[in-house]
Amino acid sequence: MLTKIKRDPFRLFFPVGWVLSLYGASLWIMFQQNLLSTYPGQHHAQLMFNGFLLCFVLGFLMTAVPRFTETSFATTFEVACSVGLILSLTWNGLTANQFNLDITMLIGVLFAMLYSIKRFVGRQSNPPDTFIFVGLSLGLGVVGLCLILTSNAYQFGKALVYQAMMLGLILGIGGRLIPGIFGWTEIVKSQRDRYERSESFLRTVSLANYIGAAIFTVSFIIEFFWAPTLGRILRAIVVSYIAVTHWKLIYLPKKRTIHTLSIWVSCWIILVSAWLYCGYPSINTLHLQYIGGFGLLAVLIGSRVILAHGNDGHSIEAKKFPLGWVGFLLIVAAATRSSIYLVPDSYVTHLAYAAGIWIIGLILWGIVFIPRIFK
Repeated sequence: MLTKIKRDPFRLFFPVGWVLSLYGASLWIMFQQNLLSTYPGQHHAQLMFNGFLLCFVLGFLMTAVPRFTETSFATTFEVACSVGLILSLTWNGLTANQFNLDITMLIGVLFAMLYSIKRFVGRQSNPPDTFIFVGLSLGLGVVGLCLILTSNAYQFGKALVYQAMMLGLILGIGGRLIPGIFGWTEIVKSQRDRYERSESFLRTVSLANYIGAAIFTVSFIIEFFWAPTLGRILRAIVVSYIAVTHWKLIYLPKKRTIHTLSIWVSCWIILVSAWLYCGYPSINTLHLQYIGGFGLLAVLIGSRVILAHGNDGHSIEAKKFPLGWVGFLLIVAAATRSSIYLVPDSYVTHLAYAAGIWIIGLILWGIVFIPRIFK
């Protein structure tokens, strides 16, 4: 079992992220039913980002980076560190120790960086050139978490963690992974021809990706310290660039299954919400991106990872159950949560509705995919 976990660390992280997502959503139902005495907004956000999304990110990166760089799988020590992270996330999440949750997330992001840097230095081949966004986003996450923990520029720090880090990871990982899932073999081939050269990784990165990464970073500084709308527009332009040139989002996927079409819709939600946020910068608009974009995409990419490392094949990706239902329910949850401003008199009840829909969707996903993790 240890050998399997060292090769596929997602087997450790995905189940924990799944459980924490269910608990994080359930806080709104408990609050609506007067089972909680304090408003759980911050605790909910931390469980979904510091727990659910962080676990899926760590599980994916620790599984994928050794394969992209053709280096060693996780060591026993790294697996032990992973178990410690998981125990800390679970304990602090369940006990609502919000300071320790932020500390644990900071340690987790630093751990992901060190794990990846170690393999990048010893690489036998270069990773995809869009992975420049991966290193950048993890660095922005570290800066953001330090600002949150020290209460310096707190809102800016939250933006770096809850927007820059997660969106940057999707642009970086998705820039290579999504074209392959969609069946755009010509894009994958052109990318591989560039980054599989026997030269410095920095030389393989296209000028457009360098410019995109720079604009992406600067957009947050401009948004918070100079011209908010301009910063958001610049960021939306970068997302649009990746969506059009790498994902070919203006076309339906060449490989059309329930799985690929669900990812396609999720990517559209990320793109549309980025532009909506330019004109309607509210937490409601962000929740459209968080749930229908980050959350749904994490579950769908997680599904592909589980199937790719199992013995069941990919036939389930073409079936309506569970992925069709999961995609539908999470999109409904995103629409329900982001439209909450339309029903101000039933705000808390609406939060509970959205949470309940999310929980049903994640339970359906878990019934099918959690057992496959342990096969």
